[in-house]
Amino acid sequence: MKDYVSDYNDYDLWVLLSRTYTSIAELREVECKQFGISRHQVYILFIIASLGNNVTPTEVSRFTYRKKSSISEMLKRMVNNGLVTKTKDPDNNSQVRVSLTEKGLQVYEESRPRKSIDKIMSVLSEKDRQQLQSYLEILQEKARVELSFEREKLVLPSKLALKPGKALK
Repeated sequence: MKDYVSDYNDYDLWVLLSRTYTSIAELREVECKQFGISRHQVYILFIIASLGNNVTPTEVSRFTYRKKSSISEMLKRMVNNGLVTKTKDPDNNSQVRVSLTEKGLQVYEESRPRKSIDKIMSVLSEKDRQQLQSYLEILQEKARVELSFEREKLVLPSKLALKPGKALK
């Protein structure tokens, strides 16, 4: 069995992956700030819109891989900013449903272009992107298994995304 304690190559890869994520995330954060919203909130708007605009905080939590308490706090700020509404589930009074407001839909539509991400990814060929995606999916799945399936299998945004012309109303 490989001695993980003394192998810095794997740790170097992890640090590189982590710093790359952080750098790209910071660029996206700057991009999202022009809409007065964080990148996390833009992603939540995307999840709500993609799942049908009537979702539970638990569903948002599952898709974002964030704790339910963290999502609840973010949703509370988004309600205060007029981006989403929370209503009691008519079938289950102990549960709430979250939907985009007109303002939330507008911010979602305006923030959909991801120029910062596109610019960074443009240095990779299509073949490189496919290979990178394959490697990241393998690593993500291994991490998920190591977490004892506490998290659901990752669903990529492209599998959730609204098709052109299918805007929510």
